[in-house]
Amino acid sequence: MATWKRQYEAGEKPNEANLRKIYNAIKPVEFPWALEVTKCAPQQAIKNAGKAYKNFFDRLKKGKKGRDVGYPTFKKKSLRDSFRADNGPATKGANAVPTDGKNIKRPIVGWIRMREAVRFSGTIQSTTLSLMADGGYISVLVETQDVLKAKTNHGVVGIDLGLKTFATLSTGEFIKGPKAHRSLSKRLHRLNQSLSRKTQGSANFSKSENQTFQAP
Repeated sequence: MATWKRQYEAGEKPNEANLRKIYNAIKPVEFPWALEVTKCAPQQAIKNAGKAYKNFFDRLKKGKKGRDVGYPTFKKKSLRDSFRADNGPATKGANAVPTDGKNIKRPIVGWIRMREAVRFSGTIQSTTLSLMADGGYISVLVETQDVLKAKTNHGVVGIDLGLKTFATLSTGEFIKGPKAHRSLSKRLHRLNQSLSRKTQGSANFSKSENQTFQAP
């Protein structure tokens, strides 16, 4: 993105092919770690930069100014850490990514076990790997002929939320609130008392503390 911006401000005409040549030339020296990961990550980043600048130039041609132009910006680090492998199928009608039930294969990484199989039947076009606080995720883009069924119209009803009554429907029906805190307050009080009798830092204290936090 920085190279593209510098070339643009210098009056040059940057493009994806030129940027890819520059990156491949400096990669072994400045980014040796990139040789250990799939080439799909930087390739897709260059594609994204190209698309962002194309949209930028299209807005300029339409005469837009100021914030409406939308000059491309860097993706912030640690915000939605992900990359898309979007090389497309090797042959028409084939999957771009091999999959076998709950297993899917990615370059360099190899086979990855998923929690569930791909939900739709069809041709896998690309995958996106994302890193979040509690682990890694992979989303699969599938070209499918499956048609989603339209939801049956069950009519419309108005809802009025209140304090004494949880909800009042326009049909005249009332829905009482669960009031879980009131109904379980005695149990919570008992667990707190039990916790206060334990020695802080002991195994029994930790066990009782977990029971209190998990109540009800």
